[in-house]
Amino acid sequence: AASGASSPSRSSFVSRTSCFSKPSFRETTLAQLQHDTKQYAKQQQQQQDNMEDGDQRYQQQQKQHVELVHEVERLKGMVLGMMDKIDDAGNRWCDQIVNTGNKACDHVNENAEAMVNSWIPFHH
Repeated sequence: AASGASSPSRSSFVSRTSCFSKPSFRETTLAQLQHDTKQYAKQQQQQQDNMEDGDQRYQQQQKQHVELVHEVERLKGMVLGMMDKIDDAGNRWCDQIVNTGNKACDHVNENAEAMVNSWIPFHH
């Protein structure tokens, strides 16, 4: 107060000049830096969280993809197995028809031959 009293012009200048009542450039810069640093840290954490979420989603998708591939392979195996069974059954069925047909043909041929043979004596 004594120095203020000895030089009133200075104190009146200080009171009239608003810039001196504001926080110093250094203080505002530090405050801004702290704020920016916090914001940056928050953004980094958010990005990290997003990456981890994304990574988990990616891992989940990969897992689902692998499971799907296995399921498709399993179904393909089942279908191929069924087709083999159908094929085998079809082949057996065809063989039976062919055998039955052959037997019938043989039977008809034998009967025809027998009939022809039974007629031959009468033709002489």
